[in-house]
Amino acid sequence: ADWFSRKEMRASVTAQSVLLVDDSAFFRNMLAPVLKAAGYKVRVAVNAQEGLSALRAQNFNVVLTDIEMPDMNGFEFAETIRADNNLSQMPIIALSSLVSPAAIERGRQAGFHDFVAKFDRPGLIAALKEQVAARKRDHADGRCRQLLGHPGLHRLGLHSQADAMAGGDSVGKGPVEHSLGEVF
Repeated sequence: ADWFSRKEMRASVTAQSVLLVDDSAFFRNMLAPVLKAAGYKVRVAVNAQEGLSALRAQNFNVVLTDIEMPDMNGFEFAETIRADNNLSQMPIIALSSLVSPAAIERGRQAGFHDFVAKFDRPGLIAALKEQVAARKRDHADGRCRQLLGHPGLHRLGLHSQADAMAGGDSVGKGPVEHSLGEVF
């Protein structure tokens, strides 16, 4: 069978839509195919301003954003989304090489639902699935609440706060500094 045409490799009509915001062409080109292969519809934005325009023009299920961007960084981008009444409930996942307890806490304050190391493909897919499922549950319950601070939220930054404090990553491989070969 041709693996390019396998059913799970094609985005379905009901595929969840993801807005990927990253100023790095390298990371956009690396992550977009990974997300598409996982069944997500992906739109990319090269900066936070373009991301805001996309969010106001189209419905997305989740936003993935880089932290380190010029003009408006990912923390400011998340804060802007949270301040917009039409977008304030949007799940936002931070993508960064800055995975430290301080960065994770800053992300929590800015309104991120999760914080994933850029090279952690399994952690990224797990975070996406979790946020999409949580949003579906909230809508099914007739509630659309922000999950930060919610007692049921057991992750922000890696798979657990303990991992973050220990300097580990979300797939239990130890320090976040992975080579491409270890994660991919």
